Amino acid sequence: MARRSKVGGNEPLKVGLYGGFGTGNIGNDATARVVAEHVRSHHDDVEVVLVSYADETTPSTSIDHLPLMTLGEPVEERGRTRVGRAVHRRWQSVRQLGHDWTIARQFDAMVITGGGIFEAEATAAAGGLIGAVGFYLLALTSSHRRHHFATVAIGGTSMDRSVQRFLVVRSLRHAEYRSFRDAASKDALVGMHGAQDDDRVTTDLVFATALPDHAPPVERDQPRVAIGVMRFPWLGPGGAEELAGTEYVQALATLVAQLIPTGTVAVFGGDRADGPVVDALVNAVEERVGVEETRRRLDVWGTPALHETVNLLVDVDVVVCSRFHSLVAAFLARTGVVAVADRVKVRSLMGEAELSDLVIEARGLDGQALTTLVERVVMELEGVRSKVSSTTLRFEASAQDELRELDDLLERWNRDRSGGRSGQTVGVRRPVRPSL
Repeated sequence: MARRSKVGGNEPLKVGLYGGFGTGNIGNDATARVVAEHVRSHHDDVEVVLVSYADETTPSTSIDHLPLMTLGEPVEERGRTRVGRAVHRRWQSVRQLGHDWTIARQFDAMVITGGGIFEAEATAAAGGLIGAVGFYLLALTSSHRRHHFATVAIGGTSMDRSVQRFLVVRSLRHAEYRSFRDAASKDALVGMHGAQDDDRVTTDLVFATALPDHAPPVERDQPRVAIGVMRFPWLGPGGAEELAGTEYVQALATLVAQLIPTGTVAVFGGDRADGPVVDALVNAVEERVGVEETRRRLDVWGTPALHETVNLLVDVDVVVCSRFHSLVAAFLARTGVVAVADRVKVRSLMGEAELSDLVIEARGLDGQALTTLVERVVMELEGVRSKVSSTTLRFEASAQDELRELDDLLERWNRDRSGGRSGQTVGVRRPVRPSL
């Protein structure tokens, strides 16, 4: 890790941004980029390091030039047999605690920025029991004595009563400051007695992404549609061939097959894990309309970084989104949207835009119903775009306000480091008292 450079004779405040960075998820990486760029441009006396909970971290282009540490371990270090993996998990839990403690003590503060840190929908950032224990130790260590711990614009859902829920709630109680991505996330944690009623509700920090001015929408005879897929856990562990036969992929293929005769369609993912679903959809479409027509009419974008996704979507009329940050990218591009929802956060965003009637459930997805919804958006495109645009502007302002809240925290922590702590820091929210 790079040594700290002194600013004005003093070492800079060393802040770790904690999240799923470098794992191939465009939303996590975009959050890192927004926050780190803001801090570096506004605070010469703060050093930012990304701290990822990933097992293997391979930084993507969206977080280049940012120092990154991982709390996980390379996959090849795990046991190769069932017994070996079982023994290894127990050894890992002990070793992980020591590793987390060592990492956390290298920082003056640890900040969780964005992410579904307490989601109970099979993609929880805590990463199971070992991850939850590590998260608790990280929070405990980072809030100890002269260290600091805060959560900024985090999200999640109500978790079942379990050891993991207990640890996540206790972890968040140690935060000096908490804010939430949406009201549903705050309500969930308040309901679990891990937050206070006066904690701040903001929006996803990716809405603060600096983007060029958008050109006026292009009028065309036939609409251009993009489909953002997601590898939902309930789709199963198979590859593209197995996924092509799932109800979800077949429903998307029905939509594409009906759109292709009159125009072009694009398909993309929002996470490295979505690649097999992209391939499965291409295969399913080829079976319906033929290989040649599919190659001529179906554009495959892969998994571009979020800012690249936005630039591609600017030239699209309607985006069908399954993943939350694909939907955020569509909002930033000011396009028409349809949400294929399996997450509370997707429904919440569409509700904020007064577009809940353009949400269709991902489980049991019906291709004809989806096609009808897309056709409706095409007919009402100007009105839908207007709601998307006004919501995006409102969320951009909210995200910028939250970054200014982070500015205040960093300034207070620097003052605290210079002057020492005496009692409670003025203006900084202290940990929630445990409920008895």
